[in-house]
This record gives sequence, structure tokens and C-alpha cells, in this order.
Amino acid sequence: MTLPTRHSPEQPTVIINTSAEYDAARREVKRLANAEPGSVDALTSQAFSAAMEAYDARQKVDPVTANADASDSDG
Repeated sequence: MTLPTRHSPEQPTVIINTSAEYDAARREVKRLANAEPGSVDALTSQAFSAAMEAYDARQKVDPVTANADASDSDG
């Protein structure tokens, strides 16, 4: 997982590649839940939340593809 820097005023970039990184990001979002709007901690929380959403989207299975794969293995 790419972690944000604490001293950067810009929106940090976070990329989650594994479920363990996802769990760590979830804990970080929870820890930063009361961050002051506009603060580095608030931006960090937003970056982790966005990375979690992207990870969730990548984990979804396409039902059409999954159905075709299941049909191929049946016969």
C-alpha cells in the first residue's frame, strides 16, 4: 500500500492492493474520523476512503463473465 506523507498539504495518493492493506486503510479512516475539515488528516482520510472504494470496485465479479465461466465448466 502506498501511504501518504504527513507533511504534504496536497491530497495524498493511496493505492490498496491486498485485503490486509484494505483492513489497514479501514483502521486509518476510523482513526481519522474526527479530523478537522481541510486538515492533512482529513485529506488523508479522504484518500484512504477513495482507495477503499477503488479496491472494492476491482474486487467485484462481472456476473456475465462468471456465468459464462460456470457454463463452460459444466459441459
